[in-house]
Amino acid sequence: MKPIEINRDKYKYKIKLFGLSIFSFVRDKQNFFIRVRFLFNIFYYVYDLFFQTFTLRIFGFRFLRTFLHKKYKIFKMLQIPIWMYDCSKKALKSFLDKVISEKSGYSDYYIFLCRSGEFFLLMHHFAELLQKNKSQNFVMVFTAKYHLNICKMFFPDIPTVYIKKVNVSLISNGVKATNFVYKGKRIYVPVYEDYFRDVENNIRNKNAHYYDCLKQHLGLSDNVANHYTITDKTKEKIHKIVKYILNDNFVFVSPETLSNEPMEKDFWENLCKKLRTQGYEIFCNAMDFYNLISDTNSTFLTYEEAIELSRHAKAII
Repeated sequence: MKPIEINRDKYKYKIKLFGLSIFSFVRDKQNFFIRVRFLFNIFYYVYDLFFQTFTLRIFGFRFLRTFLHKKYKIFKMLQIPIWMYDCSKKALKSFLDKVISEKSGYSDYYIFLCRSGEFFLLMHHFAELLQKNKSQNFVMVFTAKYHLNICKMFFPDIPTVYIKKVNVSLISNGVKATNFVYKGKRIYVPVYEDYFRDVENNIRNKNAHYYDCLKQHLGLSDNVANHYTITDKTKEKIHKIVKYILNDNFVFVSPETLSNEPMEKDFWENLCKKLRTQGYEIFCNAMDFYNLISDTNSTFLTYEEAIELSRHAKAII
């Protein structure tokens, strides 16, 4: 046995002294965490690359820790908060620097920090936004894969970039206006955290309509300037599902929707049972196996397929 052994590869670096580990550095293959152990595991350090937070344990006890709460990064020592600061602006600047470095040849950047519902509505008015802002040399910046899928239905050839592993909530908290200038580039963020809070309050207290809030916020007209297209291949696939599986009489349910207060699975189970007693077939639009509802139909669908299938439904819940 060698007194000192060193093992290394792309993700690990370990040092052993007489067969005992005195140092190890491990980076997971998904590039989310770094774990460092030192002096026979007396010191154990974990760094979260996504949230940029860390935990330091000494003799197994949590000595130092940082974590995110909404837009604040909080430092704790021995579980006692000692410092906190707003890190959303720093996160926004880092994100914008990354976007501009990857797509430097544009003057206007349209950044989408929203979910699929808002994005789908925005795509109906995107040409109007471009005309209003007099944008010619622009790129659309996506923070979710479904942005790409939906965008292709409206604008298959438009310039886009998808930024992976983004803390959307933190960045959204750093945005304070729908448009601003950063390093000589015009930045447009149609909806962000402050907007969502105002909309929720208006819906609760003023009986406002979500779509009207969006149009008023961006100064959009009531005219729908853009329409999506469904490919013939998708239409044929959905036609077969409707005709041979759902029998043209079905309800489309989405138990995983994030736009509403989450409901317990029992709620969905009971609702579907009552719908079946009324003679309806049920299509369950769920990605997670746990959220699938018994005695319903389900399959993986792209956004284009889900939208086309929902057009044939008697109701969407």
